[in-house]
Amino acid sequence: LDLQKGDLGRLNRLMKDKHASVFEHCVMTFFVKTSLAVRSQWHRHRTQSFNEYSLRYKELSEDEEPEFYIPDAEHLRMKVGKTMDFTFTSLDSPEQVEEVQKAFVIIYEGSYEMYIHLVELGIAPEQARLVIPVGFMTRFYATANLRNWFNFLVLRNAPPAMMEIRELAEDIEEHISQVFPETYKAWVANGRPQL
Repeated sequence: LDLQKGDLGRLNRLMKDKHASVFEHCVMTFFVKTSLAVRSQWHRHRTQSFNEYSLRYKELSEDEEPEFYIPDAEHLRMKVGKTMDFTFTSLDSPEQVEEVQKAFVIIYEGSYEMYIHLVELGIAPEQARLVIPVGFMTRFYATANLRNWFNFLVLRNAPPAMMEIRELAEDIEEHISQVFPETYKAWVANGRPQL
């Protein structure tokens, strides 16, 4: 993009005054791999368009292993305080981390074996998949215009956001800063506003 003299000033002024419709003409699509739990939070952004991998239409092939999200020690956390007014702390010991991770594996393996069993019994895949836990890793495409990506980042790349979605939002923000550097700079310079 060849910016002319005065374009950066206009861009900054449009961002400052939240004349956001001009940012709706820049569109980006991201391929996202995450757990069903994070996907559920992500899909609350109804200004995005989604296309998701589905166990209803495509069973895993024999050489394709199911993937589940098992938080590593850094991501495992304990909630301290009341709902809407809480903080997180790390688990107390490596033994505690190992115990929790083992519990995840046991549940994941059992539920996936039951899913396979139900499919082999002839149960419709859209019903058999109901036994799959929210830790199952899914993949989807998410498409939105730049205005709505900025609004996504205001919520999802912020300290209160769940760590797993925040890490994905950080990656998206990095890509946006590279593809639309001047617009991104104007957004940051104006306090990362909701548009």
